[in-house]
This record gives sequence, structure tokens and C-alpha cells, in this order.
Amino acid sequence: MSKDNKVDQILLHAARLFSQQSYAATSIRDIAGAAQISLAGLYYYFASKEEVLFTIQKTTFANVIESYKKKTADQTDPTQKLQTLIHNHVTYFIHNMDTMKVLSHESETLKNSYYDQIATMKREYFKILVTLIEQIAGPDRATEPHFNARTQAMNLFGMMNWIYNWYNPKHDPPADELANQMAHLFIGGVVTPPQT
Repeated sequence: MSKDNKVDQILLHAARLFSQQSYAATSIRDIAGAAQISLAGLYYYFASKEEVLFTIQKTTFANVIESYKKKTADQTDPTQKLQTLIHNHVTYFIHNMDTMKVLSHESETLKNSYYDQIATMKREYFKILVTLIEQIAGPDRATEPHFNARTQAMNLFGMMNWIYNWYNPKHDPPADELANQMAHLFIGGVVTPPQT
């Protein structure tokens, strides 16, 4: 197994443990045992448990942002870009539920430079969404007393990031269909200017 594959396996098992029993309740030995690697072997790849959590978060945000940028490279319509962002976000997290839960529950766990690096990535992603909402809404809506692009972006992230609490593939629609439903609900009901 290559180094990259071994790192991926460690992160996969760590995300599952953090998701099931929290970061605080998971020891570095727990991660090593789940990944079937010696403690010394784990320390070859990661200096600490915090670095494992940091790498899970950094890898996730990097993957989501990079995937979004690739998919929208040839898109110019902000509505289409927002649909792509929602689809990209929802499908990624439905297929990575443990990671999604870790990002939601352990968002404030990292400290110092680790926290700063993740915060920078979050701000980049958040700015992408806010800009799209502003572009779709248009300058006239920006002056409406009850319309705030930042608040709407938070609403959308809340809707998308809460999936892990209720999504059941046996009963709920597949990722593509769910993403389309969310995009239709949000863009049609929140962002698009009302018809007069």
C-alpha cells in the first residue's frame, strides 16, 4: 500500500471514530487499532491526534472547493454555479457522512495555526456562496430590509450540513435528486427576486 493510500485509510478510520464517539473520546491508540497499524507506524504519518483531525478537515475542504471550481470552470451563469455548488456539496457529504459529522461537531476543536488554516478555507468557500447569492439576487434586493446574502448563505449551509442527522438511503432520495430538490427550494424560494 502506498503512503497516500495508507494516509487515506488512517483518515477514514479516524473520521469514523471521531464521528461515533467524538474527537475528545478517541485516543491515538484507538485510531491506530482501527487502521490496523502500530502506534509507531501511525506517528510516522501524523505527529498527533490533532494533526489527524486537521488533515481530515483540510482534505475535505480542499476536495469540495477544488471539485466545485473544476465543475464550474466553463460556467458563467451564477444560478447554474449555485446549483453546481449545492449538488457538489450535498453529493460529497452524503458519500462521506462520517467526515461531514466531524466537520460539524469538531469545527472549533483545532487551535492556533491549524485553526487559522481551516478558517481561511472556510472563508473562501463561504465567500464563493455569498457572491453567488448576491449575483443572482441582483443589486435591487441588496437594499431590501429582510434580505441578507450572508444570512441566506448560513441558511443554505445549515440545510446542507444537517443531512447527516436524518438522511437514510433506504427511505430518502439519492444524492443527485436530493441536491436538485434543495437547489430548487433555495434558489426559487429564497434567492430569486419575487415577481411583481
